[in-house]
Amino acid sequence: MRRINRYFIHLFCLIATLSLIPLLSCCQKKLPGEINYSALSVEELAACRDEAVLQGLKWLDEFFDNPENMLGMTEKLNTFRIFREFAATAANKRIKEFGMKAAGKYAGKLKDFFLSVKDPLSDHQLYIDMLEYTADRRLIDPEIDITPVVEKVDSLFRTFKTDEDFYGVSLSDLHALPEADLFNVLMDAYAVEKANSETPGRFKLKLGLVDILRFLKTREMYSFGEDESYFGRTKALEHAYLATHICYVFNNYGQLRLDENEIPWVYNYIRKNFDYVLQKQDLELVGEFIDVFRSFGYTEGNDPMIRKGTGFLLKIQNEDGSWGVFKPSDGPYVSMHFTWTAVVGLRNRTFLKDTGYAGRIREILDQLNGNQAAYQFTPLNPNSLLRYFRSSRLIASDQISTGLRSSVMTMPVLVSGSYRLCHERTM
Repeated sequence: MRRINRYFIHLFCLIATLSLIPLLSCCQKKLPGEINYSALSVEELAACRDEAVLQGLKWLDEFFDNPENMLGMTEKLNTFRIFREFAATAANKRIKEFGMKAAGKYAGKLKDFFLSVKDPLSDHQLYIDMLEYTADRRLIDPEIDITPVVEKVDSLFRTFKTDEDFYGVSLSDLHALPEADLFNVLMDAYAVEKANSETPGRFKLKLGLVDILRFLKTREMYSFGEDESYFGRTKALEHAYLATHICYVFNNYGQLRLDENEIPWVYNYIRKNFDYVLQKQDLELVGEFIDVFRSFGYTEGNDPMIRKGTGFLLKIQNEDGSWGVFKPSDGPYVSMHFTWTAVVGLRNRTFLKDTGYAGRIREILDQLNGNQAAYQFTPLNPNSLLRYFRSSRLIASDQISTGLRSSVMTMPVLVSGSYRLCHERTM
């Protein structure tokens, strides 16, 4: 009887080992360029993606563990946000556990940092980080008491007398806002909406997320390849990142399932521009684009764009688990952004349901698609374009944090001269 049991045990182990061979072989990090990812099954690709994502997250954890890198981030919340998303939605158990551990570590470090800052309002982005941090209290380890941060955020918010005080820009003519400022207003409104979804009515503003989204729904979006002038290429680059972040606002950075029939104006734009960014080998936009496609429920099994984008990202991962080519002088945001966009684009995910934010987004979608009246926008002023150039400045391509930065295409990007850079707020 013991021999029979031992036989079946060995047989079972042999079968299990043989079944894992194709999965293990496709994930060998030393030969990524020799793997034909287009020939792999969906299951094999999922295994490769999981391994690549886990290695990427480990690299990010080591990167942020360096205090210089963490404190050098313009948007310090990203050190927590990245791992928070994997802790909340990762389908793979190892990745989820790693995300939870890392998210807890950086949540604690951020708490200490936020409480140490004497005047958070001197840096608007810092205050927005603190606001969104308190909105994620349910995803923070209960043992980390963030009550002092919540009280600090609430007290500071009461110092804003008007919406313009909060957003830091003039709201009299949204058409006249440079793209960078409009991007920042969108993400600030998103942070407020998240906070109010956890504690309704906590932060009151006349101009809210639904108003910004309604405006963006009617705004012209430049596509790549349509206008090869400097202005056209610049606008296309800015609008590509704006499009992905409109989706991130709707899906709460990948936590919620989207329906392309409800936001076709941004979904169709991303579909239209995918082949271009893949051709230019812009790994950051490829990562963000396929991350968005996955949030609509598509996979390698039913979406050729995701399959092509996945194969591209898997082939170019560095041996140390990171993505991209960067140097210390690029700064921490540029250095880590390649890897962040790659891991979110490759992640296997589950979707959250019945959250407070999901309910609020449902209301916003109903308002957007029902054309309910809200904020009244000033018609486009013919002098808006002139003011746009006067309020902007040129930044060389090696100084920006994102963009089409591959060797295939290098171009300077027009970025607002306001207190925050558009691409410092991107994914």
